[in-house]
Amino acid sequence: MRTINIKLADTTLMCSLSWKVMKGITEQVADPLVIAQEVQRQAKADQEGREYTPRVSLDTDACVKIMSIATGMDEDDIGDLFMEHGVVLAQAETGMFLAELLGAGGGKDVAGKVKAPK
Repeated sequence: MRTINIKLADTTLMCSLSWKVMKGITEQVADPLVIAQEVQRQAKADQEGREYTPRVSLDTDACVKIMSIATGMDEDDIGDLFMEHGVVLAQAETGMFLAELLGAGGGKDVAGKVKAPK
């Protein structure tokens, strides 16, 4: 199983990059791929100076829930770490986790990464 370490406040969280986590996020928040697409659409709209209402919101509650699923930790404990770390910075860490989960990240600090066959 692949994992990635995410640091919030002074705590290093080991996040699973597994199908079970992907499924849990899909069931409790939204499909991670849809979340990523909506974030990209929002960013493009912001650059172009136009309004866009995303179908899925990556708000603080969603980020806390995602990190709770990824780590197996209690949502309140993750929420406390978000507050200690800074909510905006913690949301950015959640975005990096989602990129790794989808295989779109840089692969930094990922353990158990399997090389694709040639």
